[in-house]
Amino acid sequence: MIAKQRKALVIPRSRGIARSELESLRSLRKMMERRQLHARLAEAQGDRPICEIARLTDTNHETTRRYLRGISDPVPGFLVSFCEATETSMEWLMRGVGPSSTADAQAEILRGCAIDALLAEVIGRLSSGPNGAEPKLGRSAARQLTEQLQTWLSPNGNKRVPLDRNRQS
Repeated sequence: MIAKQRKALVIPRSRGIARSELESLRSLRKMMERRQLHARLAEAQGDRPICEIARLTDTNHETTRRYLRGISDPVPGFLVSFCEATETSMEWLMRGVGPSSTADAQAEILRGCAIDALLAEVIGRLSSGPNGAEPKLGRSAARQLTEQLQTWLSPNGNKRVPLDRNRQS
């Protein structure tokens, strides 16, 4: 009797989900994603009035109101402008992943970087042109920039970053 029950449970799985059920699940998922997007839009809006968001995003007031209230789905251009205006991370707004502010997202990226290695990479790219082309920044200008950046960013301002990645000083 148990074996027959197991067969009854296995048969529907082997057939898979019916097309209409699959479409219903997809529709439900999209609806839930839209609700989450609108909730994150409202959270990022904060106390800002709709007219301010409309002005900052260069979008019609009524259109902005409909986007922020969840009446209609925002277009990609509005989402980009909204993120820039509210300093909201696009990844957080669209997927709910990571920090919500762009400053926190940038800080998270830089947190794992060593300042000296980061400066060496920036200076290396600026002081050598692509494929033997004219450098974007001369050696002396690169050296001055390195010293100034180290003074601002490094906890130990007198520590030097080698300009040549192959040479250690």
